[in-house]
Amino acid sequence: MYIKSRRESLLNWILTFSGVTCIVLSLLIAHFVYFNEVFNIFLYSTPIKYFLILCAELFFINFFTGLNKSFIYRGIYREAVVSFEIALLMVCGLIIVLFWLHGLTDSRRLIMTYFFISFVILDYAARTFIKYFLISFFKKGKFSSRVLVVAAPETFKTTVRLFDKELDWTRNIIGISTSDVSLIGKSTHGKKVICSNDELLNYLTRNSVDELVVLTDEYDSDTELKDTLSKAEEMGIKVDIRVNLSLFDYLPSSFVKFDKIGNVQCISVSRNYMSHKKLFAKHLMDFSGGLVGFLIFCIFYVIIGPIIKIDSKGPILFSQPRVGKNGRIFKCYKFRSMCADAEARKKDLMSKNEVDGLMFKMKDDPRITRVGRFIRKTSIDELPQFINVLKGDMSLVGTRPPTVDEYIKYEPKHKARVSMLPGLTGLWQVSGRSDIKNFEDVVKLDMKYIDNWSILLDIKIVLLTIKVVLFGKGAK
Repeated sequence: MYIKSRRESLLNWILTFSGVTCIVLSLLIAHFVYFNEVFNIFLYSTPIKYFLILCAELFFINFFTGLNKSFIYRGIYREAVVSFEIALLMVCGLIIVLFWLHGLTDSRRLIMTYFFISFVILDYAARTFIKYFLISFFKKGKFSSRVLVVAAPETFKTTVRLFDKELDWTRNIIGISTSDVSLIGKSTHGKKVICSNDELLNYLTRNSVDELVVLTDEYDSDTELKDTLSKAEEMGIKVDIRVNLSLFDYLPSSFVKFDKIGNVQCISVSRNYMSHKKLFAKHLMDFSGGLVGFLIFCIFYVIIGPIIKIDSKGPILFSQPRVGKNGRIFKCYKFRSMCADAEARKKDLMSKNEVDGLMFKMKDDPRITRVGRFIRKTSIDELPQFINVLKGDMSLVGTRPPTVDEYIKYEPKHKARVSMLPGLTGLWQVSGRSDIKNFEDVVKLDMKYIDNWSILLDIKIVLLTIKVVLFGKGAK
């Protein structure tokens, strides 16, 4: 795992260096097309500012969004899409940063368009060349690590094919060994069975092998194979043995990680495993987005606050105990959209609940005030939750935080949805919100988010949330 992490980090650095080069060339091309001059571009402050912002964004994208995952194995079309996505994220990020720096009015939008087109073409060409170089020079060249796979005879075709598909660019499978002699000469995915397990030690002694990867459970009962593996290690050959985790076969492999807690080596199983880099990126996104949101909340507080106070008795802000990550209780803040005794009246309205399951939703809820209907329709009532984001109780994107009453009625399968920080928005909010009438559907959306989480997914949900808020889809 550690070696794989280093390989991924090295690849990210290579693609970042390549991307920075493409940024410089794209800025030069854009400047030349717009001004018909090149060499004095970096004498001005604006191109330098663009360059620094774009480089910072590129670093974040390459190291924290996961867009470079499966770089070696994806096809030409997918690589073009990735280059387009990177350019789009960078230009959108540049526009947002310039807006907050009050530099958007000084920018030339046509230059950004020229930059976008140039970067997509150059970055795609650079990535294609890097991929070709790594495959030809390392994976298929003399600098690759020569891997021999030990597989079970009945499953060797499927096992080796899946293993080779995810192999990094520094390793190359040179052959397969099985316990069945009759399979020698057979092949799968371009990889041949070159020896039996009985002849494995003899093959290792007389041929060039750097790594021995054991993808069969036969070594548990085969003492001769165990002895071969021990002697292979003595020869200096790296031996990797697959750990059988049949208890967790129903989980994707990304949920299972090797870890060290104190001085104990262990296997960790978690639905929402996050690396330190990805966790840092999510916290950075929460803090920056929370800070911007808090400033917006302050503006609306001055405008909406007095109107709420005049419309009905009660405080401007409403706080309610909600359940956060793994059962932690916190106070969730909202602009008050209901009458002051709303919680007391909820019991009398439970028979009119329109959601099947452990949530309460009611059309034309009599507890909602006149101003409350407006701020709910426009989602203004949720702006105070940016306070929760800054406090660390919530994230910008996550699952819906349940009330304490809902949570105590949960079954074990429901509690998985609070295994991450709850979010100000999430898949539930951008998939219909109040139009969803079944609690189990809400759980499915939350689990879909948890199982497929990435920074890129968070960015997509934030953009979809803006669209939902502007058009008021599903809000009641």
